[in-house]
Amino acid sequence: MDNHFQNVYQPLESKGYKVDTLLMTNKHEKYEEFLKIYKSIKVDYDDITKEDERILYDYYFKLKVPYQGGPGSFKSGGRFLKLKESIPEYDLYVFIRADAHLKSSMDDMNIDYTKINYLWPETDVLYFLN
Repeated sequence: MDNHFQNVYQPLESKGYKVDTLLMTNKHEKYEEFLKIYKSIKVDYDDITKEDERILYDYYFKLKVPYQGGPGSFKSGGRFLKLKESIPEYDLYVFIRADAHLKSSMDDMNIDYTKINYLWPETDVLYFLN
């Protein structure tokens, strides 16, 4: 959390953005504790079921993505499909894994705030280059 605060929250706040956190993760026994730690906005969503997982798996691999690995998987982002309400509207959204450790501050990155910028290695880049 300190790494994200230093490298994401502070640079955005210094540019005048109000920064909120929305944490979407497995609803396990520490879920409520994680919401408190991250001071997360609470949104209502269902967890991914085994059936959802099968559908996402089939969809992902029918696209013939060459391999799965690295941060995230074929389930990445799947919980957004399970939202029961809209997420709050903002000028800017930053999607990042809670366990990611950034080596640089957003101030040191060449970010174009009018486009999508990825803050993690794209593990399926070969698929998108074809």
